[in-house]
Amino acid sequence: MDNLIIVYENVSVMSYLRQKVDEVSNVITDVDKLETRIYAQLVSYFSLGKSSFRRAQKLIDREVSQALKQFGKQKAINFSELAKGNDFGESVEFEPKDLLAQGGETVIQNISLNEKIARLATDDRESVTLNAWANGFNDTQVSETLASHFGGNKESHRKFVRRFKARCQERLEKECLAKNLLIKTA
Repeated sequence: MDNLIIVYENVSVMSYLRQKVDEVSNVITDVDKLETRIYAQLVSYFSLGKSSFRRAQKLIDREVSQALKQFGKQKAINFSELAKGNDFGESVEFEPKDLLAQGGETVIQNISLNEKIARLATDDRESVTLNAWANGFNDTQVSETLASHFGGNKESHRKFVRRFKARCQERLEKECLAKNLLIKTA
């Protein structure tokens, strides 16, 4: 922080820096990054005990030219330029896909999956089993995971997984039948 004071006290360097940054601010996308780089260069130069205005100008000019190469604005196209005509001769503007809405659908699906898991699982072992199935594990992998997590024999966990799978299928089938009956009676 004290080093920046050295730069700020030099009025001629600060006015030149402001002028150069203002000249390119409409072309460079990240002006803050440019200023940070310029200040770092000037601080390191002034901390050596040197204070040549010409050398400071060269440092500023060098950073500005590098920033023009690195952070220059990309060619942008307005959505109105992407408009197409429809069958009736009317202009229809381009509408980008809403990626957040698609992400929202995924979140809703994950929430409903988590609700189903919470509804089906009555203990930790069942919860781990359901989450493992949701993540694509097969029964053998689930039994190995249960054995390492809860201890015990892999074979006994494999038998538990088979019985639990059958119970879950029964419960889900009953829920589907109940929903179908409610829909038909409504």
